[in-house]
Parts: sequence; structure tokens; C-alpha cells
Amino acid sequence: MKTTITANVRMVQKYDSDSTKGVNVFCEDENDGVNENLIGPVQLVIGGALDHFETFKTYAKEGFLPGVFELSVDVTRGAGGKAKLTLLSVKDPRLSGIKKVTETRPDNTAGKAV
Repeated sequence: MKTTITANVRMVQKYDSDSTKGVNVFCEDENDGVNENLIGPVQLVIGGALDHFETFKTYAKEGFLPGVFELSVDVTRGAGGKAKLTLLSVKDPRLSGIKKVTETRPDNTAGKAV
């Protein structure tokens, strides 16, 4: 089953060995509090092809990562019958109307005599 999701992508990891290569896209969502055994944000990992790493690297340099992305994924059955998500494509965040990551940092000069 193929679907499009909007995900808060926090980190992308590539792996490349003799036997396997690809990326893991680490996403995070707010904890809705339904499962009392979970504390903190909910984590989700989406696997994908190695060529997606360069795409995310470009977006990181442009200030879009970490951030919200529209991802096209394939949902299949993985080990133990659990859902397995595989990244098919990443929509350019500029086309999604998603804003770049901005951080406000405290002014280090506050309270200092000038």
C-alpha cells in the first residue's frame, strides 16, 4: 500500500556495507498520552534507498532539516507482521509551503556592561 505522510524528520542516517545499503529516516511525533508506557515523543523509523541521503543532505544545507516533510512511503508487512515503511520519494519542502528551521538563541550580551 502506498501513501503520503507528513512527518517531522529529525535525522537521516545512511548505512553502506558489503551486504546492504540505504538510509534510515528518523521521525518524531507528539505523544498523545494514550499509551501510559510511553514517555516523551513517539519515534518512527522509515527505511529507504541510499540515494535519498543526498536529497536530505541538500535540504539540510538549505535549512529545511530537521523539519516537516511530505514523504511518499510504501507500507508492507515486516518481521512479526508489523508494519514496515519504505521511503519512495521526498517532496521538495519549498513546494509544500514548509518553512525553514529557525532558532532563536539567547543574546549572550544581555546583562553585560558595555
